[in-house]
Amino acid sequence: MNTISKTKLAANKRAPISERTITLLNAQSACRCQFRGCNADLSKDVLTNRKVNLAHIAHIVAAKHDGPRGNDPMPVEDRNHISNLMLVCMVHHKIIDDKSQEADFPKELLLDYKKEHENRIAALTSISAERQTVVLRMFGRIRGNIVNVSGNEVSKTVFESEGRYPFYLQGTDQIEIDLSSLPENDEHAYWQSAKAMINDVLHRQVFPGIEKGRIKHLSVFSLSRISLLAFFGYELGDKVPVDLYQKHRDANEGWNWQTSGQPVEFICTTLRNGSDKKKVALLLSVSGKVPENEVPLMPDEGYTVYEMLPVDVQPGRTVISTKADLLNFRNTYQAFLRQVERVHGSSAELYLFPAVPAPVAVICGRELLRGVSPVVTLHEKNTDTYYPTIKINQYDTERILN
Repeated sequence: MNTISKTKLAANKRAPISERTITLLNAQSACRCQFRGCNADLSKDVLTNRKVNLAHIAHIVAAKHDGPRGNDPMPVEDRNHISNLMLVCMVHHKIIDDKSQEADFPKELLLDYKKEHENRIAALTSISAERQTVVLRMFGRIRGNIVNVSGNEVSKTVFESEGRYPFYLQGTDQIEIDLSSLPENDEHAYWQSAKAMINDVLHRQVFPGIEKGRIKHLSVFSLSRISLLAFFGYELGDKVPVDLYQKHRDANEGWNWQTSGQPVEFICTTLRNGSDKKKVALLLSVSGKVPENEVPLMPDEGYTVYEMLPVDVQPGRTVISTKADLLNFRNTYQAFLRQVERVHGSSAELYLFPAVPAPVAVICGRELLRGVSPVVTLHEKNTDTYYPTIKINQYDTERILN
């Protein structure tokens, strides 16, 4: 080879990236693709689950001047520095290195991708063990539609909202109460089967985990029938701390609680004093107004009827949007239960007519004190009237109303 050819080869040869830099880049990225929205695990094959190194290292500013973003003033000798490198999958390496797409992926954007990813990894790995949580998802059919929430969305939400990370039990991502296989009807068998499925998961996975100390905190994501959510809350009780999440109906459409805004207060008013001290009804007008003419017991003057609703705002689907809103509801509901116990006695029966979001329904069951709070008959809306579904807080908890 002549001298000119050797000189040309040396000029085209790219300086190698040091092993130390490669190790640090793998550590800072947790061996996951740093391209925004990908986050692929680069340490194993998804199809076979075999351990394999799938990581590629991409230059933000190309190693040579003729590469993508290579005309940047960054000195060539600095371009193998870790600050100019991204760990990516093969697909996104090809995109980053495609000269024809250079305008779509400028230096500043790729630096943002790298910074976002590494900041997230740093934050996640700095969380202490006591910030772990076990995720419980409960979902089923609502008006014929199956509703659910993805595992990635759950993990993102618990981290962003509470600075927690999911703790996996026995190799599972989370505990599931899947009621979607049940036929959606209002027959005796539907409620019976749903209650049995809820209790099966609680007694097979949740309660043993609590007793063994493996479950110290729960994060609950739920979308199901209101009566089943209240029943779940009652059966779960207060054995461990619980964070409740809600699918929001604002422009965000996510599960994160809003962090700003004036907290909504709630008030409980008496609509009518009844002639029978033991007959009590509560209209929960939170996500919507419960019309009195759709409550079948209203013609019976024996019932004392209360209504709980937000203060200074109309009931609606976005009333509960912050954790403070949820806490204010809980406090008002607790005060109402203590009032019922004091005025009507523990032998009273409370007829509950709810128009509430999912976490409020869970609270309605979870805040009942066994043997102290009244027996509660839950009701569901059907076309233009409410009908009884499940009784909770009684000795025979398996009883289902026809």
